[in-house]
Amino acid sequence: MRLADYHVHTGYTKDVKPDTTLEGYILKAEEMGLKEVCFLNHFEYHPLMGLVKGSTIFPDQIDEFIEEVEKARAFASIKIRIGLEVTYTENYLRDIERTLSEYEGSLDIILGSIHFLKGYNITGTMAPSRLFESFSEEQLYQLYFQELAKVAESQLFDVLAHPDVIRKHAVKFYGGELDSILYKSLIIKVLDIIKEYGVGLEVNASGYRHGINDCYPRIEMLELAKKLGVKIVTTGSDAHGINHLAYCLNKAAEKLMKAGYSSYTIFHKRISSFCEF
Repeated sequence: MRLADYHVHTGYTKDVKPDTTLEGYILKAEEMGLKEVCFLNHFEYHPLMGLVKGSTIFPDQIDEFIEEVEKARAFASIKIRIGLEVTYTENYLRDIERTLSEYEGSLDIILGSIHFLKGYNITGTMAPSRLFESFSEEQLYQLYFQELAKVAESQLFDVLAHPDVIRKHAVKFYGGELDSILYKSLIIKVLDIIKEYGVGLEVNASGYRHGINDCYPRIEMLELAKKLGVKIVTTGSDAHGINHLAYCLNKAAEKLMKAGYSSYTIFHKRISSFCEF
C-alpha cells in the first residue's frame, strides 16, 4: 500500500530541525516507497506575526518557497506537491483570500487549521493552562467546534487540518478523551458544512507523537464523515523533521479503512483525485 504524506513542513517553520532539507525529505520518501509528498508551511496573516518572524511563512516568502520546492522536485522520482497550512484568523479573512488568490495556479492544496483559541496557542509544545482553567471541558469543545465550522464556511480551504487537535492538551488536562457522542451534533454540523462546500478532512498522524496515541480526528468523526458522504480525506504526518516523515501514516490509513473508506485523496493544482488503498 503506497501512501501520500500531505503534511510535511520545511525550514520556514521555526521548530523544524535546521539540518532538514527538501532533498533529504525526498530521498527518505523514495526509500519509504511513498506515492506523493506535499511540502507546506504555516501561513498566519496577522500584523503581530512580524514580531516572531520565523514561526510562519510571510506573503513575501511564498514565491521563494514555491521556487525551492520546484527546484527540489526536478530530481524526484515521486510526485512532489506544494501547499500552505493557513491559520484561520477571522478578522483577516479578506487579506488571506487576497494573498491566496495570487497563487491560484501555483499551489496544489491549501489546508485550513485552528492553532489559536481565544488568543491561546492550542497546538504548541506547552499546554495553554490558563485557557483550560477558564472554561469547562464542555465549553471548550463547543468553542472549538464552533470555530472549526467557521473555517469550513469560509470556503477558502481545500481540507481541514488536524480537525480535533484541541485534544492534544485537553485530553490530559481534563483527564479523559473527547466524548464523540456528547459533541455529536457539533461534529455533524462541521461535517455537513464541509460536505456542502466540497471541503475535505485531514487524518493527521501527529497525535502518535504527541502522546495521545491516536490520529486527529478520532475514528468516530471519520465514521460520521463517511456516513454523511464526505469524500475528500487526506493523510499527513505533520512532519517537522525527516524523522517525522510518514510517522504512523499507516495507522492513519488503517483508521480510514476501518471507518469505511476505500481510498484517500491527493491534489494537483487544487483539484482532488482518489487513490485506492
